[in-house]
Amino acid sequence: MKTKLLEYRRWLDGNGGREYDLTLERFSLDLRFFDLSGMNLHGADLHGADLRVANLRGANLSCVDLSGVDLSEADLTGANLTGANLTGANLTGANLRCADLSRAKLTNADLSGANLKLARLSMANLTEAIDGNVCRMDFGGWSICIRSSFTAIGCETRPNAWWLAASDSEIHKLDYKALAWWKVHGKAIKGVIECVTAKI
Repeated sequence: MKTKLLEYRRWLDGNGGREYDLTLERFSLDLRFFDLSGMNLHGADLHGADLRVANLRGANLSCVDLSGVDLSEADLTGANLTGANLTGANLTGANLRCADLSRAKLTNADLSGANLKLARLSMANLTEAIDGNVCRMDFGGWSICIRSSFTAIGCETRPNAWWLAASDSEIHKLDYKALAWWKVHGKAIKGVIECVTAKI
């Protein structure tokens, strides 16, 4: 299987090689430091693969089984992880900037030190995800869970930087009641986000 990946990598780079359909493949192997950038792995089974420090920039990992996979220090910038299963995955120090994690399963995933700037986390399942400090609040009709990198308000989960900089029009798009609610509670939520993310 690693030979197929190497051939596909060469094909993507225009250095010969061969195009392969890697979807629905099973990859139980050592892929540390491997260059998977731009590859289409939609629906593949990567459960058990070692992806530490792998290059996955812009890769299509939608609906991929990454449960329990070690992705520590991996570069997932701009990767498509919609609907991916990341249950119990180790994402410590991973670069998830601009990655799409919509509807991804991140139950018990370790996101300590991960870069989630501009990442999309809408409808992602972050139950018991590890991310440093945490604060839960319940007031005004929506439950709020603030972590070191991201905050969930109701069913909307976004990186903290998004909540801190969100415009009125962006808040209004979330729900027809959201802007009025944010006008009352937004200042307090942003204050707690700053406390949770403070480096002490």
